[in-house]
Amino acid sequence: MGDKLQEAREIGNVGAVYLAMGDFDSAVDCHMEHLRIAKHLNNKVEEARAYSNLGSSHHYKRNFDQAIAFHNHVLRIAQDLGDKTIEARAYAGLGHAARCMSDYGQAQQWHEKQLDMALSTKDKVAEGRACSNLGIVYQLMGHHDAALKLHQAHLNIARLLQDRAGMGRAYGNIGNAYSAMGYYEQAIKYHKQELTISKEVNDRMSEASTHGNLAVAYQALGMHEMALLHYHSHLNIARELKDTAGEACALLNLGNCHSSRGEFVQAVPYYEQYLMLSQELHDTEGEARACHFLGYAHYCLGNFKEAIRYYDQDLALAKDLQDRKSMGRAYCNLGLAHLALGNSETALECQKYFLGKYFQFRFINIYIFLGIR
Repeated sequence: MGDKLQEAREIGNVGAVYLAMGDFDSAVDCHMEHLRIAKHLNNKVEEARAYSNLGSSHHYKRNFDQAIAFHNHVLRIAQDLGDKTIEARAYAGLGHAARCMSDYGQAQQWHEKQLDMALSTKDKVAEGRACSNLGIVYQLMGHHDAALKLHQAHLNIARLLQDRAGMGRAYGNIGNAYSAMGYYEQAIKYHKQELTISKEVNDRMSEASTHGNLAVAYQALGMHEMALLHYHSHLNIARELKDTAGEACALLNLGNCHSSRGEFVQAVPYYEQYLMLSQELHDTEGEARACHFLGYAHYCLGNFKEAIRYYDQDLALAKDLQDRKSMGRAYCNLGLAHLALGNSETALECQKYFLGKYFQFRFINIYIFLGIR
C-alpha cells in the first residue's frame, strides 16, 4: 500500500511539472490517475490533493465550472475530516475560480474564509497566500489602499520565511496595485524585482506575465521602445509555454502599442493573429475586440472596404453578445467608413440607427457623425 501511495504522489508531481510547462491536458491526465489511486487506497487526504490539482489544471484550461466542481470536492473532504489546512486550500481554489469569472464579491468571501482558516491554524505560509489572493480581489474591486496593505503583509511573511517565489509574487502584486493607481515608476521598481526572482526560481509563467506588466507601465510613461521590448518577451515566453491565452494578450497589447503610435501597418498583423487565437479559444468578446481594432486600423490606413468588413463582423458579434454599447459603436463606425467611401445613404442609415435606437436622440434633418474609437 505504501508503494501505491508513493506512486500516486509521484504521478501528482509529474502533473505539476506538466502544468508548469503549459501542457494542461497531460497535467489533467496525471491528476486523474493520482485521484484514481487515492480512491482505490481510500486515502481521503490524498484524494483531496488530487482534486485540488485537478481544479488548478482546469483553471489554466479556463474550464472554471469544472474547476469549481473539483474544489467543492476538496471542501467536502476537508469538512468531513475536520482538516482546516485542506479547507483553506479549497477556499483558495473556489476564490480563484470566482475571480476568473469576475464574481469579485464571491471571490472576496472565499478568500476571507481562506484567511480565517490560515489564522486559526497559525500557518504563516497559508496566511501569506490568503493575503495575496484577497489583495488581488480588492485591487480588482478598486480598493487599492486595502490591496497594498495585504500585498505588503504577504511580502513581509515571505521575507520572514525566506520564500523567494512568494516574495516575487508579492512584488508583482504590489507593482500591479501601483500601476492601477497610476504610479508607474513605483510599479516598474517592484516589477523589476519580480522579474529578477522569476528568473532566479525559473518560473517561466511568472516571467512572462512580469514582462507584460512592465510593458504596460513603460507604455503608460510613453517609453514605447521599452514597452515593445517587454511585450515581445511576453509573447515569446507565452509561445514557448504554449500558453494560448497569454499569447493572445501579448498580441493584443503589441497591436495596441503600435496603434497608439499611429503605426497601423505594424499593428494589423498582431490584431489578425489575436483574432485567430480568440476564435481558437472560443472567446467571442476577444473576437469582437479584434474586429473592432482591425476595422479602426484599416480605417486609419484608408482601407475603407476592409474597415467595413471588420466593422460588420464586430456588429454581428455584438448582436450575438447582446452588447448594446458595442452595437452602437459598430453602427457609428460603419457610418463613418461608408461615408468615407461616398455611400452617403448607407452612412446615414447607420448613424440614424446608432442615434435613434441606442441613445434615443431625435434630430430633424440634423445628423451628427460621431467617431467612437
